Amino acid sequence: MGGAPRTPDPLNAALGNRTWRIPRPGGGDAILKLHRRRRSLPKSVTRWMVTALARLKTLPDAASRRATEERLLRAWGAAGCDVPAVLDPATEGLAPGPALLMEAVGDGTLLDRLRPGAALAGEQRAALLRRFGAAWAHRHRVALQRDDASFVLEHGTLAHVLVDDERLAFFDLEQAWLPGCSVLPLLAKELAACLRSLAKIEDEQRFRADLVPLADGYADDAQLGALIDEGLASRSALQRLVQRVDGRRGARRGFRYDKAALLGALREALQR
Repeated sequence: MGGAPRTPDPLNAALGNRTWRIPRPGGGDAILKLHRRRRSLPKSVTRWMVTALARLKTLPDAASRRATEERLLRAWGAAGCDVPAVLDPATEGLAPGPALLMEAVGDGTLLDRLRPGAALAGEQRAALLRRFGAAWAHRHRVALQRDDASFVLEHGTLAHVLVDDERLAFFDLEQAWLPGCSVLPLLAKELAACLRSLAKIEDEQRFRADLVPLADGYADDAQLGALIDEGLASRSALQRLVQRVDGRRGARRGFRYDKAALLGALREALQR
């Protein structure tokens, strides 16, 4: 893709990828993202083979990740989920190339805004969490109504949400669950992973306080309750084993490593 990238962007989320923030002719910035191999060649080949055989996720090679990200950005945007818009290089004064060009949203992630020391006042913090809860609920609703696992974050974390004063945009959609995957368990998995990413940056008291505006913003008690129930289910020997391992790890290393504790705290917030 023509045009020299100017300023390295700080939002590199995956090892091997390169992103740059570049000025747009009409004002504002764009993100130029070049997908590259993330691991050594032997590990990349092994990961590709395992993924291809499992038939649960899209393929992990650079070309596939780039194609998946563009497809999901367009699909999520068409469904009313806030994501960076995919831009046409020609209209931005650039030549076609292998990199993906998308609009820049804000200058940091939701996780960055919520970190201790980010100088976010109490009501501002609560308002931001309510905004995220609403956006989260909408995407979960789309996934469930369409029975489409590609609307589930494959890697759940609040670090994959860009923030400015008006928007909360999901990004880094390089891999996706394939059609046929059961949506509800994957949404429950995403829910727990996003909660864990929040719990890792704050103490338990602050975490529990943050869950109240998050649940308020979600504003669909039945849907959120169903996800919590699914995440806490112990219908199989494997689920029971995972819960025991999580519980022991949580006892050793803190609540943030115990999925049942995280989901239980969210249930308490939901019932207030």
